[in-house]
Amino acid sequence: MRQRAISVDLMPEVEDYCLSDLSQFCGEHTEKGSEMECLQNKLEKLQPECKTVVTKYTEEEAANVELNPVIMAVCTEAMQQHCSDILKAGTDNGNMMDCLISHKNDADLRKDLRCRAAIEHFQIISLKNYHFTTKFKEACRPYVSRHCAASATKNEVVACLSEVMRNDTIKAQRHQIPKDCRQQVKSQLYQQRESIALDPKLGNACKIELEQFCADQKGPGQELECLIQNTPRLGKACHHAIFMIKKSELGDSGTDYTLLNTCKEMVYKFCPNEESVKLLDCLKKYKDDSSFDQRCHLVVVNRMIEQNTDFRFNPTLQSACGKNIDRYCSNIVATAQPNEELNGKVSFLYQIFF
Repeated sequence: MRQRAISVDLMPEVEDYCLSDLSQFCGEHTEKGSEMECLQNKLEKLQPECKTVVTKYTEEEAANVELNPVIMAVCTEAMQQHCSDILKAGTDNGNMMDCLISHKNDADLRKDLRCRAAIEHFQIISLKNYHFTTKFKEACRPYVSRHCAASATKNEVVACLSEVMRNDTIKAQRHQIPKDCRQQVKSQLYQQRESIALDPKLGNACKIELEQFCADQKGPGQELECLIQNTPRLGKACHHAIFMIKKSELGDSGTDYTLLNTCKEMVYKFCPNEESVKLLDCLKKYKDDSSFDQRCHLVVVNRMIEQNTDFRFNPTLQSACGKNIDRYCSNIVATAQPNEELNGKVSFLYQIFF
């Protein structure tokens, strides 16, 4: 299989269907393996027949990392260091890419720029089609067809399934999305929060604000955290995009990259058996403990402040008080601007009535 990946010349189906696209888009890509990488980058512009074979190959590549000549060339050491159990098992099925992604922010890989760039490139390619993420495809395909048939890209599929999951939680009803798929959705959201490069919609909406307020924030999760902290200063398009992220993130702590990584030790100490979706609620209880980490304390307090700006950021409140909110605060909710905070108006009225 690896031999097949080394050059497009050894892939008859690509030769048969992609010669014109290779000539048009990839004439300068002459290194071994670079032709397929180029075709993947240009996937949306390829002729239908070529797009079909490149899509099929990329699915196979996601499930078998040995088909990815770039990863195999620059990440061998990382695979041996972090994913040796997968190498020993001799089977992949998407496990190797998942392993590399989970370790890409470890100290050694942050220094290994070539391997890290190759991992992130594949993550970006996988945004084009949810079939390019093997575990996600296997766990969620029936539910994508059922709930999100109109969604085109992987991020659109993830957003759609996430909304179904959130609504089930708020209504305290049985989940329509099974646990395996829910875990895959949360994993994809977590990756998006780590890098805005994996959320092109947000990156486009907030391009000006990222340059204006967050140009020096380049670490994992820092750009998104910077945008959240500058919410009052954001333009409308960026503000609306951040609203949707806060709505998702504050509803499920398991997708909050900054909270999970800043508070890793506090979670282990105070909330070791708590479901990831409820970690913020758990950390709130212990934030004033004398041994509580100050960096984690700051993140938790900031999340509490954000939750207080809009009841839609608090699924626990929505679930417990939904009927009363409909009864006493319906006018405020009905006249609210889409994807903009109510700035505590519902909570204030609720306190007056109760």
